Amino acid sequence: MAAKTIWHVGGWNRNYGDFAIQAGLQCMLRRVAGEPLIFVPVDCQRTWFHPALIDRMNAEADLLLVGGGGMVFNRPEDDSHSGWQFNIAMEDLARVDVPIVVHGIGFNQFAYDRSGFRPQMNDHLRRTQETAALFSTRNEGTRAELMRRGLDGDAMAVLPDSGMFVEPGPIVLPGSDGDGVTIGVNWAGDRVEQRWPGDPEETAAAVARSLAEALRDVLAARGGRVLWVPHLMEIDRHARPIFEEVLGESLIDLEQAMSHIYPPSLYQVPFLADVYRQCDLVIGMRGHANIIPFGVGTRVIGIGSHNKNRFFLEEIGEPNALIDVRRYPDACSAGDMRALIDRILDDDCLPQRLADRRAAFVETADAFNRQALALIGG
Repeated sequence: MAAKTIWHVGGWNRNYGDFAIQAGLQCMLRRVAGEPLIFVPVDCQRTWFHPALIDRMNAEADLLLVGGGGMVFNRPEDDSHSGWQFNIAMEDLARVDVPIVVHGIGFNQFAYDRSGFRPQMNDHLRRTQETAALFSTRNEGTRAELMRRGLDGDAMAVLPDSGMFVEPGPIVLPGSDGDGVTIGVNWAGDRVEQRWPGDPEETAAAVARSLAEALRDVLAARGGRVLWVPHLMEIDRHARPIFEEVLGESLIDLEQAMSHIYPPSLYQVPFLADVYRQCDLVIGMRGHANIIPFGVGTRVIGIGSHNKNRFFLEEIGEPNALIDVRRYPDACSAGDMRALIDRILDDDCLPQRLADRRAAFVETADAFNRQALALIGG
């Protein structure tokens, strides 16, 4: 049986979250496919779909898969022709002969990003939806945002982010033989001025200290350890010194203690998923520091200002599992955070609610993925 070739567009370069999307979606598609699939990864941040490249894709590919991930996002350094992460000129969309499937894309504007979007983005998104055989977002929040920008809501499916479908690869976790709880912390160290209200550095430091103190008090009562889990090497160390000062030897930095699973890659992401599987709770600022742990059955708390965290927690039915720094200083004290952590850890019904929600997500994803593969006879 001849294999089908899928050109897969996304941010496949250095972020564990993006690699989780890639790995999870490939796994889910292969699981429902009736024939072998070959994936050609196309890094959206480094690739312009110029006419010659489109011609090559038309000759080689059976399907163009765009997403998932936070692709509704303007990185000025990309000089995108479209204004978002699918970098193809409007007039060249008609050159694409293979079916286009837009898979679970997310609205990714940061809360304090004042640069806005390029003027062509809304028109380009609308044209892409008209051109695509299937078009979907990763949450209802993105769907509502794109409808405000003129897209057809009735022609937009809402899919679970495929990062939750990474299959864990067994790995030994440092400190896992100790008593007490294991709490993972992921802290995004980039775009500080776009993530934090007020004076960004001061606010970030104050919230970091409050969270570190809350964790110190939780460990004093329950025993255990805190894992520092970067998704971007070096960059996600921004607040680590504060946590180290407060937590001391109770803090384990995975980038040091498990350097063998860094730098992030498609082949290492199952091990990151298994790290999260072995945690009792993960407090994550990056969206996939909520999504990957949820997928392996671990309790999560979101932290930050980004809509992706809020949107995801709403999708899984836990909107209050959030430290919303847009409200700083309200609800951002060490006492407030400890109360939230204790509530999540002590909720005996939460694991079953999360498992039920994930099972429903699997059904939704499978139905859409079968539609996508039917376009190429899969």
